[in-house]
Amino acid sequence: MESKELLEYIYKAVDMGSHSCMKLLEDLKGKDNKIIDAIEDIKKEYLSFQEKVKRLTEKYNVDLNDVGMMAKMGSSMEMKMEVMKDNSDSKIADMLIRGNTMGVIEIEKNIHKFKDKSQKDVIALADELIKFQNNSIKKLKKYL
Repeated sequence: MESKELLEYIYKAVDMGSHSCMKLLEDLKGKDNKIIDAIEDIKKEYLSFQEKVKRLTEKYNVDLNDVGMMAKMGSSMEMKMEVMKDNSDSKIADMLIRGNTMGVIEIEKNIHKFKDKSQKDVIALADELIKFQNNSIKKLKKYL
């Protein structure tokens, strides 16, 4: 299936994003960071994207590979260490903005790579993910 690779990339990006938000919220539990509500909103949006990806995988009968546990563990450990060093809203916003920026760059590369080979609804979901990540960046900038 031509859209499988792009759909798989979207799935992995969304899965890592939601996982990172959940782990970050765990690390901030009991703290009074103002950024927590923004992270909750971003997490909810990632979970919504997971449902959209699931619907498309069912529609096109595509099996996706999960993000490796090692990648998730590495990301979680790195975040935990960063939060332990500095759990200021500014530092957390900076970390999330960098992650979203890398995500936007990678999804744009993948759209360009697979644009002529993918179904329109998969491309539309990729474009929607870019808009969401850019909006998340804007939302997080107020915490810098």
